[in-house]
Amino acid sequence: MVSDHGQSAMMERPVPPDISVLMPIHNGRRHLEASLQSLLDQTLPSWELVAVLDRCTDDTRKILEAAKDDRIRITETSTPGIVAALNHGLQLCRADFVARLDADDICEPFRLAVQYAYLRKRPNVAAVGSSATLIDDDGRVVGRRIVVSGRARVIRRLLWRNALIHPSVTFRRDIVMSLGGYNLACQWAEDYELWLRLARAMDVDNIQVPLLRYRVHPAQISRGFRLRELPFRTLAAARLRAAKRAGISPLGAMARHVVWYVAQARRI
Repeated sequence: MVSDHGQSAMMERPVPPDISVLMPIHNGRRHLEASLQSLLDQTLPSWELVAVLDRCTDDTRKILEAAKDDRIRITETSTPGIVAALNHGLQLCRADFVARLDADDICEPFRLAVQYAYLRKRPNVAAVGSSATLIDDDGRVVGRRIVVSGRARVIRRLLWRNALIHPSVTFRRDIVMSLGGYNLACQWAEDYELWLRLARAMDVDNIQVPLLRYRVHPAQISRGFRLRELPFRTLAAARLRAAKRAGISPLGAMARHVVWYVAQARRI
């Protein structure tokens, strides 16, 4: 029998949301309101936003507080950088599923509902991303990025290059935490290295329907890396382990890694 005190404690214990949205922010004022509105417009109402402020010197906090929504939780990280911010926020997420979102991107209204339903139906899938509509700095549509889908196709593509759009992905928090979260040694490829580690343990997949409006502009972090900062050996090791599960030989995995590295060099 549960005592009155026990019943009271159970009633007061907060029910975790269906999805935690993890958003690291460094001076996000320019597009943050539009990104927040896309969460407020979600058809799945049971979400929380874990907004991790990373050295913000603009009005980011004021914008978040002005929303006056109890689902928005604001925290700061003492360690600079997106990877530290991601891991700090991941510790605070309360839901079983974590959706990534950047402060300059926009969710389609049904994004959280679709990915939540997908992962609930497929317990062997650790993470699911989606295609994206590309928008410019002013929100105008400038194209689409269509991703491959189907678990076998996604892992084959992952062995060549990143097959998931980071801010479109929703993943299982417990699996990512059990693998150590994001790797601090992979500052410029933290998402890709994580997907490779996930693919060794479980399936990863994509939904081809665009669930995200992905902003393309000069200030994006991914465009600012230097080749020497890419974690060549760490990514090579992750690729080798994922390739083993996919039935690809070590020689084949390393050949794919060299091709990927050359492709990154050409981007600079």
